[in-house]
This record gives sequence, structure tokens and C-alpha cells, in this order.
Amino acid sequence: MKTATRLVLLIFSISLISSCAKEDDAPAGTTPTLATFLKGNFNVTQTDYSGSLSSLLGSIPVSGTGTNTDGFFLFESFTKTTTYLLNTNMEVATVSYPLYVGGAGTFEILSETSFNINDALSGTTTYEVSERTTNSLIISTGYDGDTLGGSANLVLNIYLTKD
Repeated sequence: MKTATRLVLLIFSISLISSCAKEDDAPAGTTPTLATFLKGNFNVTQTDYSGSLSSLLGSIPVSGTGTNTDGFFLFESFTKTTTYLLNTNMEVATVSYPLYVGGAGTFEILSETSFNINDALSGTTTYEVSERTTNSLIISTGYDGDTLGGSANLVLNIYLTKD
């Protein structure tokens, strides 16, 4: 009798513990939601750019992959806050133009393929998710800013890898 009671209590304990698993975790073999996926630190591994650079000489079409690229996006899911930094250089002919994106704010999931970062200094920026794997994603956003010797109007494709 004691053995049967202990066995029932053991089975009950195991089922109780397993039922207390995190609700945010996706079942094995399924893709987690974007809200679940955007937790923790992501390192910037590459940045592609396309658009135009306006200077005294006129508007120059540009596209390529940034050089000397580094940065990160840190998403704190509990507080819905983020800090982010992207440094890369856009090469046009023989001139290197620095591109910088950075700040801190809150983030909001819009859909499974897009989210906003609301930054007190730079305003709201929308990021589109174009590709996602188990530990990486590619996000795209517009970039309008002054850089050395001109004004850039670009689309940035930012490649992120999760820590």
C-alpha cells in the first residue's frame, strides 16, 4: 500500500512539474513566435545597403555590403525594452562613408514579420523580418541620414545572430 501511494505521489509530482513549463517556449519542432524569439542579445554579423547617396555632385546609386561592421540588438522581453547599435561603412568608389544606427527604447511586435523600436531620440523605426532560422534573422529598415560628404537614403538589411 505504501509503495502504491508513493508511486502515485511520484507520478503526480512529475506531471505537476512538467505542467509548470514556461508557456513562452514553443513545442519541440515548431517555430517560436517572433515575440518569443526576440529575447536576449543578437550580434550584428553583416549589413547590406542599397539606395542613393546625395552629395554636391548629385545623387549616386549605391549598393553593397558594409565593411568593418559590428553591433548588437539586445531585447529584454519582460520590460519590452531594447538597446541597439550598428556601425558599418558604405564604400562608394574609393571613399568610405560611416553609417551609424543606435539607441535605446521600447519595442512592439506588429506581426510575425515586423516590429517597431520606439526610441525617444530617433522616433519610431519599423523593422521587417525577411528571414529567420533557429538562431539568426535578417531585418530590414530604412536609413535616412547625413554621413561624411553626403546624405544617404538607404534600405539596410541587417544580419543578426543570437548569442
